[in-house]
Amino acid sequence: MNMPASATVNNESCEDCSHYTERADTGWARREEVKKLIAIAGGKGGVGKSFLAVSMGIMLARQRYNTVIVDASFSSASVHQLLNIGVPKCSIQDYIENRITALNELLLACNVPNLQFIAGSPGTINTVNLGYHTKRRILRNIRKIDADYIILDLGPGHHYNHLDFFNQADIKIAVISPEPMAVQDGYNFLKVSLLRWLVSGFKHNRILSSILQDTCKTMSYNRAAPIQLLSERINDLGEPFIGQWSDRIRNYRPSLLVNQVRSQDDIRECLSLQYAAHDLLGLEFDKIDCIHYDPSIRTLHKNRRVDHFLTDNTVFAADIGRIIEQMILKTETPAPDFQLNFAAIDAFEALQEKGEKVCSVNCESWNSCCARNGGYPCRLLTFLNAE
Repeated sequence: MNMPASATVNNESCEDCSHYTERADTGWARREEVKKLIAIAGGKGGVGKSFLAVSMGIMLARQRYNTVIVDASFSSASVHQLLNIGVPKCSIQDYIENRITALNELLLACNVPNLQFIAGSPGTINTVNLGYHTKRRILRNIRKIDADYIILDLGPGHHYNHLDFFNQADIKIAVISPEPMAVQDGYNFLKVSLLRWLVSGFKHNRILSSILQDTCKTMSYNRAAPIQLLSERINDLGEPFIGQWSDRIRNYRPSLLVNQVRSQDDIRECLSLQYAAHDLLGLEFDKIDCIHYDPSIRTLHKNRRVDHFLTDNTVFAADIGRIIEQMILKTETPAPDFQLNFAAIDAFEALQEKGEKVCSVNCESWNSCCARNGGYPCRLLTFLNAE
């Protein structure tokens, strides 16, 4: 993989916010249309969601964006610890229990200029199991927070609260690690978040809503492709339902972030999830990127000094800078070369039918292949066979 060593400078100007157009050193320019709400989530705990959320928040703040990190796990607050803050004087629990009426009143400062945070709850019955109206109140008011970017650090799992906060965000980032169980949990999270997206989108469409509810109730827990099953039923209805269904799925484009990548084998784990999402869910990722493994991160994590690590000229800092440009600021920078080329997959499947199994320049997909390995057995065919 060819990873850029540092973030690319963008000196794009904005007519109404000229004070943002000049940034220190490797700064980014503010765009006219800033996507404010960023959700970072995943199916499994321990994949580094909170650490990445805090790292992105620090990096954005250092580029003079007013940034707020909301600890939205509701049961296991950790953002304040990563920012090296003691017991917060207030938390999201005060808003949930109506002791504070505006989320802006919960903003707490830290030792990074332009960065504030809202502390999570230590975990109570009221916060772990948010009522529907409480959740809707938070969702309605979270965009009123005074900031350029609001980063939601969501807890693990498939609870409706996590799914709804994730789906409401302008930029959705699902985090996995390369371990097989984490990849499987990541796929499951994407599957149920997409189903939740479809259910909420068609709640006022009596016919599609009925099909969704019936299928979700009757499908086996281990059913591999519920979206395929639903799509077959929608296709039987004809237009305009097919178009409405396809548009809704097409508009669901989360990004995928693979944490602690050490080898090409880890990249193949990422490819397997991308292939499964495309083939079984009809889901295309907006962006795919990775964070390389760095043994010093563990020490800094234990010492709660994320901000110190991001000041160094490290691979981790370069990775975070590139991810911000790719996934958040949407600048035109080189992307890591490990996304599947689905046209190439079709060609590979045709080769499989012919019995061709060796990677070579004779393959029509040689120039665009994401798994090129000349002279050796085709890795992508091996992967497809495993599916």
